[in-house]
Amino acid sequence: MAFGDQDFATFFSDFTEPAVVGGSTVQVFVDMPASPFEHGFGSMEEALVKLTAPITAFTVLPVPGTAVSVRGVSYSIARRCQPGDGRIVELELKRA
Repeated sequence: MAFGDQDFATFFSDFTEPAVVGGSTVQVFVDMPASPFEHGFGSMEEALVKLTAPITAFTVLPVPGTAVSVRGVSYSIARRCQPGDGRIVELELKRA
């Protein structure tokens, strides 16, 4: 069974939440993975905030530096990635 753009509404309907990206409200998956990194004799974990949405949620894809508000916290986009076939976008955020 093949999935297409018409299936995004189903995939993004249950577990998403609103985020304001560049002034527009979109439904996104919010993920907060920990990213471990080692430096010298120790290591630390940095908590990241990543939003995932279909590219069709945006009239124009946001670019790094765009203001984002999610869960009442202000961020800006640090990095944008379009994995796989490029039909979804992942936005890695940093605190504003």
